[in-house]
Amino acid sequence: MRHLRGAARFSLRFPIDTPLTTVNSEGIDMAISNRSNRSNRSNRSGKTPDDTAAAVGEAALSAAIATTYDGVVASQSLDQEEINHSRPRLQTAIDDEDLASLLALDPEWRQVVLLGLVLEGLSVGRTEAGAAVRFRSRGEEKELIEFVPPDAGYFRGQLAVVRGYADLRAERLIEINVQLTEIIPFFGAVDRLSPARCPCTLELLYLAEALSTIVAQRVKHLLGCPRPIDLSSQIQPVIPTPTHSTLPSGHATEAFITAAILGKLIDREGERTAACQRYRIAARIAVNRTIAGVHFPVDSAAGAVLGVALAEWLAAAAGDGKCLARRFAPPEGDGVKFDFHYETFRKDVPEEHWGKRAPGGQALPDEVPLLGALWRRARGEWE
Repeated sequence: MRHLRGAARFSLRFPIDTPLTTVNSEGIDMAISNRSNRSNRSNRSGKTPDDTAAAVGEAALSAAIATTYDGVVASQSLDQEEINHSRPRLQTAIDDEDLASLLALDPEWRQVVLLGLVLEGLSVGRTEAGAAVRFRSRGEEKELIEFVPPDAGYFRGQLAVVRGYADLRAERLIEINVQLTEIIPFFGAVDRLSPARCPCTLELLYLAEALSTIVAQRVKHLLGCPRPIDLSSQIQPVIPTPTHSTLPSGHATEAFITAAILGKLIDREGERTAACQRYRIAARIAVNRTIAGVHFPVDSAAGAVLGVALAEWLAAAAGDGKCLARRFAPPEGDGVKFDFHYETFRKDVPEEHWGKRAPGGQALPDEVPLLGALWRRARGEWE
């Protein structure tokens, strides 16, 4: 996504699919008779079928397999004895705790299965004050976080803060544009995130990214808060303003759920430096959206609280801890003096302010066994 960065881009970047190549017979001949480039042959070891398809073109590879079949199999009759004694590799029913069955699927289908299971435990709806995200717990619905949106006057007061951030646009423009489609790689500068080292961790992060986008979009739609450009023609964002409403910030939600999940998976008691760096990166990603002119600081605050709450719920649904009821309301005042940055998050989210814990205390959501199996595997990658 960013335009469904997490939910729609299920390939998890290993490897990135390449477009289908349209080739004619001459093109196929060129693809399979490239004998002059002998160095290609020295790089075959360790390649997957997907790597090969990307290198020679999907259509050329399919044509080559077809001609191989004609030469090897086409003249043979089906071996009935082999058919009678074959053992189907696919299970007719999958146990919810059978992680091996999940890992046997291609990455995009694993994400579809996991996201479907996780979304069964959450709902988003209106409240008298705004909107709330709820979760299932032993047959009951409990509130995870309620949002009380600012009024129009508060957003108008925030325009001066947004305008002030425009001075940083030249400095941050590269980050702003890269973060239109990529967030997780920025956290790889703190923790060594790669498919070879921590595939299950990455699986969880992209699942969390998809989940956070879906939930944030539902809340945005219910609250219908304005974008800066809706209130002033002098903001003039440096990137296109999304068509959906503004609060909570989806980028902030995704950045903070990523930072929080990495902390839960990796950090051990006393390890604070890495956590600090992750949340600083998350805050910078959120602030970049204000610098770009498409979000108010209060949007980032709401996204940060939502990201932390969803990470807490996801871990609890995996059997790792409990989740707290939270309530987001704009800080007191007219919005002119409120800004969002790392120190704001560090002080206010855990304590009593706009990220305060609402009455209701701790609760255990219904567990998702398959998620729990993947979560334990991911934690094991860091032990």
